[in-house]
Amino acid sequence: MLLYFNDRIVGFGFSHTQRCYTISQCWNDHSENAQWEKLPGRSEMAFFADEHCQGPFTSSARSFLNFSGTKLHNTVSSFMVIEHKYPVNGIVDLCHESALLTTTNSSTSRP
Repeated sequence: MLLYFNDRIVGFGFSHTQRCYTISQCWNDHSENAQWEKLPGRSEMAFFADEHCQGPFTSSARSFLNFSGTKLHNTVSSFMVIEHKYPVNGIVDLCHESALLTTTNSSTSRP
């Protein structure tokens, strides 16, 4: 599954529904719009103002959402693909997870 913010300026790849992805450390409060693709079945994308999928939120089954004029304009800190209401598959800090994967991949290339 893929999620892009602000006309594809930044993108995130992720693999689980019902898992909260926190992005506050690398993309906090810069959300003007979002576009997503490859979601399963009848799921929706939900965006939250606070970390760990808390606080004010909005969700949509469409593949594009403009945050202008909404309570989430420049305030998205986390997201989740929802089939149910709660993040039963855990909470991930996507910014730190990506950094960890990059570091791990770099360290494996040692002679």
